[in-house]
Amino acid sequence: MDQSHYSRFGNPMQREMEEARRRSGAVSRRELQRVRTELYETRKAMAREKETLLRQIADLENLLRAKDREYSIRLKNADKDLIKDLLPVLDSLDAGSKSSDHANILKPFQDMIINILKRHGLQKVEAKGEKFDPFRHEVVGIVDNGEDGVVQDKVQDGYLVNDEVIRTAKVIVSKR
Repeated sequence: MDQSHYSRFGNPMQREMEEARRRSGAVSRRELQRVRTELYETRKAMAREKETLLRQIADLENLLRAKDREYSIRLKNADKDLIKDLLPVLDSLDAGSKSSDHANILKPFQDMIINILKRHGLQKVEAKGEKFDPFRHEVVGIVDNGEDGVVQDKVQDGYLVNDEVIRTAKVIVSKR
């Protein structure tokens, strides 16, 4: 058959190809819309998951900081508790070193222990000649001479560890 025969009725092959293109285009548009919708939903889900992950990371960082603070406090208190337990030993060495017979023997030991404890934050509470401080001093006696409210003598040393009072100094204060 020649081409003129088909031009009157149309080329069936061409009609089928055009019909297939239309169907294919409609399927492609639906498929494209489905893929776009799926992509949009996936992006929303990813954003939610990212937000959840960021919150979990922040929670973990907060937990780690809290654990670090707790560890530091425990470490600091461990030194403080050990030093508190050693204070009676320091008191005994202090009392023994006041005796002239034992001073030469005990004083080096006392100094050695105090130096070791100083490296762990120990400080003596200043007392004699200082203004009375109820947070650092405990009054065990009162005298009538001297400036009012000033520590005249120390009966027992007080100590600080890392600027925290672990034992107040027992003192005699003047009062007029």
